[in-house]
Amino acid sequence: MSKTEVEIDIWLPQECFTHQNIDEGTTRTFLIGTMKEYLKKYPEHAKSMRVLLPITQEIATYCVTNQGIEPERISRLCDPYLSEPGIAIAWPDNEFTIVDGNHRLVKLFQMGHTHLKAYLFKYPFWENFLLDPETQEMIFKYSNPLTDPSGILEYERNRAKK
Repeated sequence: MSKTEVEIDIWLPQECFTHQNIDEGTTRTFLIGTMKEYLKKYPEHAKSMRVLLPITQEIATYCVTNQGIEPERISRLCDPYLSEPGIAIAWPDNEFTIVDGNHRLVKLFQMGHTHLKAYLFKYPFWENFLLDPETQEMIFKYSNPLTDPSGILEYERNRAKK
């Protein structure tokens, strides 16, 4: 399926994942809500995107160190959320990055699991689900998603306190 064949609605605010590649000097914001809507809208394609991603000590440690893993969310994580598939993107070199499901991955690793069920969006298909550079630049003027807590995380924190 090419980039031009995809019909998706984009809305803000929604859950996003911001990935920064310091070597390339690039920042990409993946529209997780839109990716999830795509999976619902095109179940046949979604089926073909299902994969089992390996969970290793190295990957779990990387997630804890670099992906904003919050211990309180890990401790609260249980079914049905724990069994939901994650979302990953495959880079041109076939490496992958989990853009939704890092907390699940860490919790599953702690429980002794060796794989995470996920939907894999391959390159260049995942480019359909990026926030456009102009909007991304505008958002970064007012807050930095890489360092500031997101509205979703704030909601989760506040919900846990109740």
